[in-house]
Amino acid sequence: MNLRDVDGVLLISCYELGYQSWGIAFPLEFLKRAGFQPAALELAVESFDPQRFAAGLQERCRCATGS
Repeated sequence: MNLRDVDGVLLISCYELGYQSWGIAFPLEFLKRAGFQPAALELAVESFDPQRFAAGLQERCRCATGS
């Protein structure tokens, strides 16, 4: 998985007022301008999808261990 691929970076926000906070909007736009295609998960309006999170976590762990 290349971090610049679609959903190669997943930003998760736990902000609870029901609208996107600057805390996630700013890094999301920064990464887009740097050539990434990040995804955002706003837990105030979306349910947590463990498979979406685990896919990236497993990929990073394999890279870290060299397996």
